Amino acid sequence: MTGSDITVHINGQPFDLPSGSTLGDLADRLDAPWDQVSLEIDHQIVPRDLWPSHRLKAGEHIDVVTIAPGG
Repeated sequence: MTGSDITVHINGQPFDLPSGSTLGDLADRLDAPWDQVSLEIDHQIVPRDLWPSHRLKAGEHIDVVTIAPGG
């Protein structure tokens, strides 16, 4: 990790990202299909249209939830 990296927690595990990363960057880095996952920060769902502009902050807790058809 360099001085310009941040650490967030994804599904309870620490994960390093460059400072300034967005939720969209994270979804792409995880190869998460945007139409098949939901991303939550501190138990609050973030709408997909905000992923590209939502800058991540160090220490945030992010849950990646796979959307299953049929409920």
